[in-house]
Amino acid sequence: MLIKPFFEQSPEPHIEALALGFFDGVHRGHRYLFRKLLEISTPERSGVATFEPHPLRVIAPEHEPPLLMTLPQKIQAIQNCGVPNVFIWGFDEDIRNLSPDLFAKHLRFLFPSLRQLVVGENWRFGFQASGTPAHLSAFGQNYGWKVHVIPPICDENGLRISSSLIRKLIKEGRILEAEKLLGDSWRVTGRVVKGAGIGRQIGFPTANLELDRSILWPPDGVYAGVAECKAKRCLAVINVGYRPTVSKNKQHTLEVHLINYEGGDLYGEILELSGWIRLRAEQQFASLEALQAQIKEDIARACSLKERDKWNV
Repeated sequence: MLIKPFFEQSPEPHIEALALGFFDGVHRGHRYLFRKLLEISTPERSGVATFEPHPLRVIAPEHEPPLLMTLPQKIQAIQNCGVPNVFIWGFDEDIRNLSPDLFAKHLRFLFPSLRQLVVGENWRFGFQASGTPAHLSAFGQNYGWKVHVIPPICDENGLRISSSLIRKLIKEGRILEAEKLLGDSWRVTGRVVKGAGIGRQIGFPTANLELDRSILWPPDGVYAGVAECKAKRCLAVINVGYRPTVSKNKQHTLEVHLINYEGGDLYGEILELSGWIRLRAEQQFASLEALQAQIKEDIARACSLKERDKWNV
């Protein structure tokens, strides 16, 4: 995917309403903002503009958070909300050092027909995040924009929905709680690569996933879930960790056993995992036979889960 810097983007004269933000996870708060966008404009004349990579990778790499979704996932999730036009601006030193007024001036150049802007209350722009929604509204008086500022959205218990809170819940293994704030399943995608073949040797072949290390991984352990590839869904047992029984190289891996899978090899394909339910912690076994027995038990537990009904597998 070719990502152009802010100053190399082409004008989009058909866009009349625009939402600005990073939108990691496309959670319920983001979805509320997109609904507001579509209330004030038609889908064809609405757009969402976001950045890649996360601004902290440029500003303070040591504080960059692991992301809830890949860029293709984010684009698809936004479009699934009804907004077909998604603009990706490469975040670099040029845009980092841009003053708020020059940012607004170039925004006007990119979207000459712009009349409506939608941003979250905490959205910031310009050098050292000095631009606020209030500044954007002031610029709007000169450029003919009406700025809609969306306050933080809370869940049914009054908890403020945010990407950082969702990351925290997932890191703590509270994936079902995180999904309630997302308003959707948390999905992890990765390309299938060749592994050591040990799973096949012991009767439980696995698909080894090469994951983007900038994306949030689930806590180490064994999970039941759903694997989807090439529009086919399959019940799966997923291992995240270091495989202490069969591996001595301490390489952090994610491998998936597809239950009752009868297709060919998946090397090079993109596998998407969802429906995460933790079965147990990763552990070291005294023998391969003991590991085989535990895997059989993990598969049986996965097959007995009542969640299978809603998973449609």
